Amino acid sequence: MVTGIDPRPGSDQGLKPYRMSVKQFERLIEAGAFPDRVRVELLGGVLFRKMTKNDPHDFAVGLLGAILNRLLEPAWFAREEKSVVLGKFWRPEPDVAVVRGPRQRYRDCAPRADDLGLLIELS
Repeated sequence: MVTGIDPRPGSDQGLKPYRMSVKQFERLIEAGAFPDRVRVELLGGVLFRKMTKNDPHDFAVGLLGAILNRLLEPAWFAREEKSVVLGKFWRPEPDVAVVRGPRQRYRDCAPRADDLGLLIELS
């Protein structure tokens, strides 16, 4: 048994998680580091595996997205289950995001915090 080591994460001598930036996370995605069926999101610099989807959840997300798209002004649109960037260490994948358009603006990049009107997680 080793003594004098504090195993609590973040302690001076214990384990310290490595915080990954959005740029590093995007490079890993581009390099194909994650197998096709592994779904992860970056929350506070830490990778989290996303839960498995199910039919009732998929239905609710699709229905909410369709309703919002009918109600929103033309300058906004609902974006379903796509990632957004909320800062240096945050790239979550909300169930629905209300995003400032046009949609083509996000062909090569994810919406940033200033582009978002609303984020929704369904349970």
